Amino acid sequence: MKVLHTADVHIGKRVCGMPMKDEQLHVIEQLVAIAKDEDVDCIIIAGDVFDRSIPSRDALELCERLFLDLCALEVPVFVIPGNHDAPQQLSFCSGLMQSSGLHIAKAYHGQIEYFDLAKDQTKLRVHLLPFVRPTDVRMAHPELADQISTHNDAVRVALSHDEILDGACNLLVAHQFVVSGSAHPETCDSEIISLGGTDSIEAELFDAYDYVALGHLHGPQHVHRETIRYSGSPLKYSFSEVHHEKSVTILDFGQADVRISTRKMLPLHDMREITASYSDLLQGIDTKDPLDYLRVRLMDTSLPDAMAKLRNIYPNIMRLDWETAPDLADSPSAHGERARKSSPVDLFAAFYESQTGNALTDDERDIVKLCLEDLEGHR
Repeated sequence: MKVLHTADVHIGKRVCGMPMKDEQLHVIEQLVAIAKDEDVDCIIIAGDVFDRSIPSRDALELCERLFLDLCALEVPVFVIPGNHDAPQQLSFCSGLMQSSGLHIAKAYHGQIEYFDLAKDQTKLRVHLLPFVRPTDVRMAHPELADQISTHNDAVRVALSHDEILDGACNLLVAHQFVVSGSAHPETCDSEIISLGGTDSIEAELFDAYDYVALGHLHGPQHVHRETIRYSGSPLKYSFSEVHHEKSVTILDFGQADVRISTRKMLPLHDMREITASYSDLLQGIDTKDPLDYLRVRLMDTSLPDAMAKLRNIYPNIMRLDWETAPDLADSPSAHGERARKSSPVDLFAAFYESQTGNALTDDERDIVKLCLEDLEGHR
């Protein structure tokens, strides 16, 4: 029995203010194509379907596209809410949607929902544990409230009320920060991790399950054992992820084991970093797609309207940083000469960009010019 495991789609996400809608549509098309090619028997999305608890209209429409396209494959689709999702909203009308093969876990209410599948001689029970906090489990089990103070306590109590199916493969879908003793998984900037590790879950809690399909961390990896696995996000959502190789996980369950493989997810445009001088960039030192989402580290020490100039080369530049290059041209006298040749507006624009990473718009430059003229008139 084959299962596709993915997570952290974050529909509606904007990175550095730029929408990822086209990239996410490209991901949806790939997910459907991979599921068809692998001839999977079910699909799992382990949380963070949306990026915000109150998604935009565009995000809702894109999520509808995701669910319609997956349901058209006529295999069961299992979804849990992550920490970015509003469980009540994500699971609205879930009873009706089950008739189309879409099973969305509701907010935790004291029992973990599960679904049984069978193919040939293989039986699979899929357990759906939505993202839970201590307060969620205390409300569901008030008689155990004094035993639940951490996320680990909450998950332990929730799992203690689950129903493991003997003689079958048990697959748990969860969205938590899972650790193995002092060994912590790799994290990145686009995730929300509590300070002090208060939300960490010990991997040993999952010993009863043959496979744990995790969401929450964006890098594909396993924790404690190969079968406790984060699929990772299908897209790069921060510059700490530029070296990730995004993928979805394919599981092949037999009667007594599970084989794990991955399929690459290729972005419409990559996210990457460049370190170079402006003149080198103009001369074409970077030979990759200019429409990629970029963080540029300029080796120049000053460049008026740098962001605007770079956007002429790279329309999707997201972030601009500055590197100090050992260059004789950057001596104090050279700085002074450049400053003398620059207008007051250009000097202010360069300072503003060095502090914020954003270029002044034409309207903002006009306002600065008017302010400077006003000051000059009061001298």
